[in-house]
Amino acid sequence: MKVTIWFTSSTYSYITSINAGWMGLRPACPMVGTW
Repeated sequence: MKVTIWFTSSTYSYITSINAGWMGLRPACPMVGTW
């Protein structure tokens, strides 16, 4: 259960970071800082 919640929130944060990057903003997640 905890793994699923972590994976879901982690994926959501990743997608949000990419979307922010596409809008010209700095991604919140350091792992996608190259986007």
